[in-house]
Amino acid sequence: MQIKTSHLILRPIQADDAAQVHGYAGDPDITMMMFLPNDTFEETKEFVERSVAEWKKDSPEYYEFVIEHDGKIIGGCNVGVHDGNKMSAEFPKCIFGDIGWILHKDFRGRGFATEAAAALKEFAFTKLNLPEIYAQCDSENKASFRVMQNIGMELIDDKGKRVSKSGRSGIEYTCRIKNFYPPELESERLVLRPLSISDMNAVYKWTGDPEVARFMLYSRYKSEADGLLWLSGLYSKDKWLDYGFVLKETGELVGSGGLYFHRAGDVTYTEDMWGIGYNFRRDQWGKGLASEAMKCILDYGRRTYGIKTVAGTFALDNIGSRRVMEKLGMTYWKDSEYTKFDGSETFKAKTYRKDFL
Repeated sequence: MQIKTSHLILRPIQADDAAQVHGYAGDPDITMMMFLPNDTFEETKEFVERSVAEWKKDSPEYYEFVIEHDGKIIGGCNVGVHDGNKMSAEFPKCIFGDIGWILHKDFRGRGFATEAAAALKEFAFTKLNLPEIYAQCDSENKASFRVMQNIGMELIDDKGKRVSKSGRSGIEYTCRIKNFYPPELESERLVLRPLSISDMNAVYKWTGDPEVARFMLYSRYKSEADGLLWLSGLYSKDKWLDYGFVLKETGELVGSGGLYFHRAGDVTYTEDMWGIGYNFRRDQWGKGLASEAMKCILDYGRRTYGIKTVAGTFALDNIGSRRVMEKLGMTYWKDSEYTKFDGSETFKAKTYRKDFL
């Protein structure tokens, strides 16, 4: 099996990968890893052999991948699967996972670690169905900690003790993220599925369009890579139902949106309620797809969460968004305004809502 992202391929490690793996696993400059660097090539070769054997088990305890870029192995990453009932009291009494990654020093600082870690998160949650995953790093390993934050992990312990293989003693950070991936849904013309890090190129087709981004909270993406942090950090919150919209007829991803639970005082809401949001590729405007997608998600939200109230805000000049809300049975609630995330523009707006019986 392979996991493909926009720039990387994650594939199971193979026996003949040992030489390239030693290029990063044997790097003597590694000082903050628990089990690296390997002192000899034989040490790396034994690790590769164990990892290859693990893949052959019916239920592997860990899944070791190499990370390829332009046909070259540039690093490695893994998902471990653990039974908390067999471990110490600091871990949950359930099946859970941990993830880790390492890049060759020549390929750091280019977003590859975040891209690989996001792909690991998706694998752990959507393929292995793990309820939660953990990651740990030395408190001085700022780059690794930033990757954890980028994929939506939260710091749950900053006082652990850590001794690296190099002999370095320090503080260990432990981060966690729970599995909040929503199930796939289906409407008449659309498949609604969770977005993936591999969707970066398709997403840019509308996020990079100034007309689509005109009234959105985000500013127009200037490159495909602008979507990396957004896609990497998805599915880190409960009751945030983010979906990609795929045309059944062509299999194309043509938009995204969803339902988002807000507490009173969050954004413009004065009471607990759900908000809606959506955007589509421009060539799909005017076909009723937005209202079709949102009705499908709303039906799921009502069945699953007992949603009583939903609201949405649109700029006064955004007639298309107003019509979508009207088709959903939403009506005027109040005048409002909103500002883009980067502060570049503020819009006079109206907020519509619908209360379900």
